[in-house]
Amino acid sequence: MSTVTPSRPDPHPDPELARTRAVTRAFEDAGAVSPAAAHPLDQVLGGVALDGVALDAAAVLPLVARGGVREASPGRYYLHADAEHARRRRLVRLALLVAVFVLPALLALSLVRG
Repeated sequence: MSTVTPSRPDPHPDPELARTRAVTRAFEDAGAVSPAAAHPLDQVLGGVALDGVALDAAAVLPLVARGGVREASPGRYYLHADAEHARRRRLVRLALLVAVFVLPALLALSLVRG
């Protein structure tokens, strides 16, 4: 089996996020995006590598725990895109809250301490 890198490289330095994106892309590329189109993990992840390391079932476990990847029938999984998109929206909102409230507060505090 040859090692194939994801077709869309991920520039993000966070390895957890990069792994999540690589797994998500693997499911999308395999067409496993609905219960009817679910595939065994070895079919979805076969040949997919991140930074030269092949992805395995352990890479999918965090997404299964969050509900982003679901088991349609025993041993057959699919990407639940709505759950992953909702998670991404929550992360963006959190980042915006930090940018709008926390960063200005830290800046003001640093100016006061001068």
